[in-house]
Amino acid sequence: MTQPTINADSFTRLKQTAEGTLAPGSMERLGEYLVSDEGTLDYRVRGSAVIGSDGRELRKLVLEVKGWVMLQDEVTLQPLRYEIDLAAKLVLVRSEEELPPLEAESDDEDYIVADREIDLAALVEDEVILDLPMIPGDGSGVPPDGAETSDEAGGMSDKPSPFAALAALKKTNS
Repeated sequence: MTQPTINADSFTRLKQTAEGTLAPGSMERLGEYLVSDEGTLDYRVRGSAVIGSDGRELRKLVLEVKGWVMLQDEVTLQPLRYEIDLAAKLVLVRSEEELPPLEAESDDEDYIVADREIDLAALVEDEVILDLPMIPGDGSGVPPDGAETSDEAGGMSDKPSPFAALAALKKTNS
């Protein structure tokens, strides 16, 4: 399978659009975060070129990715279907010297160093990895099969907090 690539200069100057579908399991770096190869990632990238305040041409991409991947819920340790719905605004620069100082960067756009040819699969993979939660979980703490958690089974919720004991010691020593 050939990887989709674009020529950054012509793609942005001609305001082109590219779209496709990628399998998360085919992405090596993303695969490190997944519990299975299941999922799908539909992407669409649009290019544009504008003249910046300094008179130089700015090459820009808008990347949208929708789909899902399978992560491990860190609370229940069960597989978790994680929905991807992201839109990234990217400004392409040719070298690190062209990157603006961090304080001058916009919160709406990210600057990336890009060669003339851009591997769209790698670009999608980068943005999906950045979109993943640091600690995947549905927040409920309940396993998908409805099994009881330790709190529901009379576990930790009945025990006094160890910090309460420390607070009591602090008061008696004051």
